[in-house]
Amino acid sequence: MRLSLIRYFLLSFSRTNRYVAPLIVYLLTFTLFYSQKPNPIIGSYAATAVIFLFIAGWFSYAFHESQDRVQEQLALLHTKKISTYFLSKWGALALMLACLSLLTVVYPIAIGAFADSVSFQMGVLAFLIHLEVGMIASGVAQMFQSRFVPSKGMAVSGIIIVFALSLSQSKLAEMLPDMLHVLLWLLPPVKQTIEVITQSAVLSVHEMLWSHAITLGYIVVLLVIYVMRVKRTDMHCK
Repeated sequence: MRLSLIRYFLLSFSRTNRYVAPLIVYLLTFTLFYSQKPNPIIGSYAATAVIFLFIAGWFSYAFHESQDRVQEQLALLHTKKISTYFLSKWGALALMLACLSLLTVVYPIAIGAFADSVSFQMGVLAFLIHLEVGMIASGVAQMFQSRFVPSKGMAVSGIIIVFALSLSQSKLAEMLPDMLHVLLWLLPPVKQTIEVITQSAVLSVHEMLWSHAITLGYIVVLLVIYVMRVKRTDMHCK
């Protein structure tokens, strides 16, 4: 990961208008969400995590599509290592999602939208949950890039379907026969990640850490699969 490359990706994305629509929707959505007061802390953060999943997916898709293939190939040739290139790219996206996650957590506190005061531990947990949800959304969105799914309509539909199925795992578990429950492990652990905050009062530290580890592991697997797909698509990448 290189700071110069991260800066390059941030500047390159800022020069496009692809971030404008998801950013406007993000600001409007959370402004309206907290327009009525007071709100429960845990319920609100769990709800905004679900909303953030879709907005982060949109934002991430726009980020991944902001650089055309020629521009990407030139940057890869300059970088020489595909791992450095993509780690820096993900670092830039993670930085932006971290800023949005922090704003999502701090904004309601700043305007006094909650019925009670938010503890430091709850604030940190809410930030981590939103960031992890955002990174899951990013990992899914990159799998539907135009290099893999040429039709934008199909790509957007695919992302939404994956998110919806991920949030409905409990219902799917009831509908599927036991022998097919293993297929649910293929879905992003969005529901389990959000449940960390909804069940924070009863979960042990060990259980929380295990949930974070599963989420981070899933994100890493998505990134590895993505790089493998890129290498297969662009055989000259080293």
